[in-house]
Amino acid sequence: MALCPIVRAYLLDTVDGKLLGGNSASAVRNGHVTTAGLIDYFNRAHTKMLAAPGGASSDNFESALHDLRFAPFEHGVRREVHDSGLGFPDADLSGLAGQTFYHVMKLRFLHFLVDTESPLMNDLDLPLGKDPRESDAFLADWEELTDDERRFSLNGLLGSPIVWFTNEDGAKAARLYSAANGIGLADAFCEVLGLGHHHAGDWMVLLHIPGSAIEKANHYRPLFCDAVTHRYFMAHSCLVPGPTRPWGQTANLRELVLGTIDYDGAVERVSHQLTPSHFEADETIYVEMLGSLQRTKIFTAAPKRLADEVWVRRRAA
Repeated sequence: MALCPIVRAYLLDTVDGKLLGGNSASAVRNGHVTTAGLIDYFNRAHTKMLAAPGGASSDNFESALHDLRFAPFEHGVRREVHDSGLGFPDADLSGLAGQTFYHVMKLRFLHFLVDTESPLMNDLDLPLGKDPRESDAFLADWEELTDDERRFSLNGLLGSPIVWFTNEDGAKAARLYSAANGIGLADAFCEVLGLGHHHAGDWMVLLHIPGSAIEKANHYRPLFCDAVTHRYFMAHSCLVPGPTRPWGQTANLRELVLGTIDYDGAVERVSHQLTPSHFEADETIYVEMLGSLQRTKIFTAAPKRLADEVWVRRRAA
């Protein structure tokens, strides 16, 4: 694979590049991607980068990787996830119907999804579309909602363009981590699920999604190309040899910073965008309030350690 010096330096010497290179190499060793498929994917991204305004740069290379995997955004149109010669590992996993799965997102994006009949959309004291200014008043108003009033029918496209989700064990692990470390649920879920791209002050919610809807949308074990510029993705368990399973593995950001040997977080998969057609008439999404993130700048150290270890593990998967 003959990549230009700028891309080679990016993959060998930068945090984001080493994460991408290490995770892609591990995907090959894990049997999730073929060597030929990976080489072709990088070569096509390289060609696309050179044709872009500005030519060879790490930003253009990352954009090319993203554009090869995901269709362009069109308002109201479900975005396709392209095979890209890499495929969708473990897409045949079944048995999700009857279970509940969990997706973390920002509160302020909820208004794009909620149906107009839902109390969540019609309660003027709930500031959907922005973070609350008066936390105590907002939480008090939230607590007045019944469980039924915290449910909504999907009225849009969920996923940008994919939905990262964990299972019951993953949600339980985050709740236990919150209690054990004296941190709020927002921080616990983001640390355990490796969600390092959210910021202090962001208000977070946890969506409880019916497994039957995810099955209809189609789902698979995430690959490095699904994360692209996500700086906290890892291809498999930090324990080598780690367990092989049809679920991906998150990195616990807090344990990364603390230098813990075992920093595995929870399991994860991704689904294609969810639309209202994937839900039965009586199926809804439940909204659990996680609260405001209190994250500090200490977590900026997490990607560096993860990149170094992912780069080393690429040969020991």
